[in-house]
Parts: sequence; structure tokens; C-alpha cells
Amino acid sequence: MNIRPDDPRITAYHLGELSSEEARQIERAGASDPAVGMALREAGVMTGFLKDTLGPEGAVELRPAQREAVLRAGREETSGKIVELRSAKRSRLPWLTGLGAAAVVAFTAVLMSRLGDGPGRVEGPTAREVALLPQPGPTPGRGVTGAAAGGAHATTGGGGASTASGDFLESVARELSQGPLPEATELPATTNQSSFSNSAVLRLPVAVGTASPTWVRRWIEEKGELPPAGAVRVEEMVNSVTLPTDREVGGLKLGLYRLDWGGSRWIGVQLATGDEAVDDLKVLSESRSNRRVVGSFGTRDDDALEVGLSAGRSTLILVEFDDETADPGQLTVLMGSAMQSFELAEACTMGNPGMHHAVATAVFGRWLRAEADEDQLRQALALAGRGEVDPIHREDHRLMRRALELSVSDD
Repeated sequence: MNIRPDDPRITAYHLGELSSEEARQIERAGASDPAVGMALREAGVMTGFLKDTLGPEGAVELRPAQREAVLRAGREETSGKIVELRSAKRSRLPWLTGLGAAAVVAFTAVLMSRLGDGPGRVEGPTAREVALLPQPGPTPGRGVTGAAAGGAHATTGGGGASTASGDFLESVARELSQGPLPEATELPATTNQSSFSNSAVLRLPVAVGTASPTWVRRWIEEKGELPPAGAVRVEEMVNSVTLPTDREVGGLKLGLYRLDWGGSRWIGVQLATGDEAVDDLKVLSESRSNRRVVGSFGTRDDDALEVGLSAGRSTLILVEFDDETADPGQLTVLMGSAMQSFELAEACTMGNPGMHHAVATAVFGRWLRAEADEDQLRQALALAGRGEVDPIHREDHRLMRRALELSVSDD
């Protein structure tokens, strides 16, 4: 029985849909293959989440065939009859077993957001809650101190998950852009940005959502007020900016940018795919200087980060060093057995207007979350407004200035 980490029988195992022999084979594969073992653990977490969320409190977990057997026995009114609850050999939830764990959570959240408020509505996270849960952030390399502070929520990302999970993040963003704005009380709590880390290696996320920028804009333009901190995801706001890519590593397009400003050294990493997905991807920042991924509010084990980017998608990641003169070290891209490293001090493009705008967007997000002051935002706006400004960026700057006006009127 050849079992891969993306085998749907891994999810079926946790749903109790396998025969005893099949279950034992899955367990043996998990014990002998670390990748399968990791996928098995993650599927257990996700299916447990679904059972806890979709199942009524205290309910006995009977599968449909088992439930029907009990009901049939009751209808036959045969006293003393023993109901045999056989182990189902086929999954009753093919839509579930065919998806990666991250996609399952996103799909379930979208589904539950459509259930309405009528009788029998299942209580649980909505699409907007899933979209705003912290993305998996970086953790220090093994054996190195200086861990960044972690968030308190689960995430939609997961190691070994299908690259389709990036598409689910996009579909959830569309759901949010088309629906009504939530009340502030409906938003999940988020934690402040992780602190700087002196880890030798930071793993960068390669799949980041895009829901938050839409909410921030609509909150300011439709409600005429500043969005609550829970609606602001700085990493997603940064990801609304796209920088050019001038390098290619095995089908992955890459752009590297640097800006020394505001007492920090900022590195921009633009990732993009073409017509084909890029699987088994890892992007590592290797340096001894203190740094953090901008807007990554939660931290997860490295193994829990996404390992692929689906076709036609792009992600912009900002890494901030706490000193303008810090050595940025290397950026290493691993794709399967292939590896390529870039010395950032030499490889980065300097003075790019798009990078200026990306940093201003990050400062704007922090300001909305009360993590940066007004002077910092005005200085960042001035930086991004130098020279010829892209029309889309100019509109973003107008929104930032409107937010500053709202802040004054609120006072």
C-alpha cells in the first residue's frame, strides 16, 4: 500500500472511514515516513476541528450508515436486537477527503457563513473569521534562541497541504469583498506583531491572503470611520502590492528589493508563479541580524508553513531588520532537491517606488492597529509620494490621508 502525504485515505483514517487493515497500514506508513506522519498529525487536528465545530455539543459521533442502522432497528421494533455498526469502507465525505487540510477549514468556514441564522444553524467560525486568523509566521531555526512571540489562533495554512489552499484564501477574500461589513464585535481578536528574532534561519510564508485590504478600504469609505484592529492584517495589506520579478528559479519568479528607512532595513521578497503551480517550495532568510516578517502576528512550527504556490498567484513578503545597517544575509529558495541562494546586500534592487509604497502600506496597517504613530505614517506617505507615482498607489495614498483625517475628527 503506497501512501503519499497527500493521500485522501489519511483524512479518511481520522474520519473512521477505513477498514481495520487499511487503518493499520496508514499507521505503519505514518511511523515509517516522516512526511506521512506529519500529514497524519495535521489531518487529525483539522478533522478534530471539524467534528468539534460541526457536531452538536455532546453528540455521539455516528457515521450516516451507522445512524441509519440504529434508526432502522428502532423502526422494526425488535426487542433485544443487536445493531452491528460496521466500519465503512468508503468515505461518505468525498469532498473532504479530496482536499488538503487547509482547504477543508476554509471551505467549511465559507459553507457555515452561508447557513444563515435560522433554526438548526451550526455555530462556528465564519468565512471572515477564517480569512482574518493569523497566517503562520516564522519561527527560529533549531538550536537558536530569540523566538518571536506567538499568536493564539489556529491558521488556515498547513504544511503538506495542497497548493489549492492558496486558491481557497482567494475565494474567501472574494466572499468578504461581496458581503456586508461585519460589526466590530464579530471580529476575532488578533495579537500584536511578533517581536524581532535573532534566529539564524527564518522560514518565510509563501501563501498569504488578500482579504484585509478590501475591508480596510470599505470601512473607511462606506462607514466613514477607521477599521477596528481586528479587521487589519498587515501582511495581507502588504500583499496587495505587487513588485516586478526579474529572476526565475525553476519556474518560480522572484524579485528582491531593499529600502533603508525609518531606522530599519526592509527587504521585499516578491514571489510569483506562471501557468503552473510550484510545489515543495521553501523560502528562507538566513542572517544573524535581528529581524521579523512584517505583519506575521502568529508563529507556527516551520513544518506547518505552506510548501507550494498555486498557478497564477503571487505573494509579497516584507522582512524588517531592526537596524538600517544590519547585514541582511542570504535568501535561499529550495524547490525539492534544487537550491539557490542570493546575497541580499548585492541582489536587492534599491530605490524602487513600488517598494516605497509597500513599506508605506505596512506602516499604514500598523498605524491602524495602534502599533505606529502618526508621524511615522506621514513620513512613510511622503517617501512613497516622491517622483512619479503609480495611479493605483496614488489612490491608496488618498485613502491613507482620509484615514488620517478621520483620526483627527475622532479626537
